[in-house]
Amino acid sequence: MKGKLSIPNPQGLSTATDYSLSHFVPLQTKTSHIMNRNFLNYLFIALLALSFSITSCQTQQTAEGNTADATTDSVETEEPPAEDKSKRQSPPAEATGTVGGVNIAINYGSPAAKGRALWGDLVPYGEVWRTGANEATTFEVDNDVMVNGEMLAKGKYGLFTIPAESGDWTVIFNSVWDQWGAYEYKDSADVLRVMATPAMAEESEERMGFTVGDDGTVTLAWDKLRLPISVAAAGEGEGEADGEGDGEE
Repeated sequence: MKGKLSIPNPQGLSTATDYSLSHFVPLQTKTSHIMNRNFLNYLFIALLALSFSITSCQTQQTAEGNTADATTDSVETEEPPAEDKSKRQSPPAEATGTVGGVNIAINYGSPAAKGRALWGDLVPYGEVWRTGANEATTFEVDNDVMVNGEMLAKGKYGLFTIPAESGDWTVIFNSVWDQWGAYEYKDSADVLRVMATPAMAEESEERMGFTVGDDGTVTLAWDKLRLPISVAAAGEGEGEADGEGDGEE
């Protein structure tokens, strides 16, 4: 089927041209093409928006992660609060005194008996004992001293003992004083070992403690046990003994 179609030209003249109806695209087909193009445009815009949203989320998560890392680093570098040692079950205690001009300081954790069996049980026989609780007990003198007749140079020491079921106890002065208990004790670091004779008293002491007497006797007391250790300034009385009868001024 053929027809004639008049198409205005730019000069306003009409030109009759024969067209086959097959040259015309149906309106429905054109509409479908337009809808397809619109759909593709919408789909492209939606994908673009989705991509932007994902990128924004990743950026935010990265920023939050960096903030969390910075916060964690800040927390990790902060020093923990100092422990209130006075609230321990075995609080720290100190015994001090002066003997022959020498200052003595003994620092230790003070455990309580609490009705427990101590000797040979809580405190085993034949084993090195921290002679207290928590950190190792320390013994410090600011000048040379004689301990049960043996020389001990001025300084700070870990004070340990080896309890005996019968007979004398071993008293140890160890060069490694900054340690927890006797878990890292090494006899190779011993500076001095002396023997001390325990005695039993009538009165019982609930908490373990040390005392420094005016006569230079350092006494360990817990339950009914008393362990005296003689401490004197090095050279005390030696000058008089050496000078007797020598005729020198």
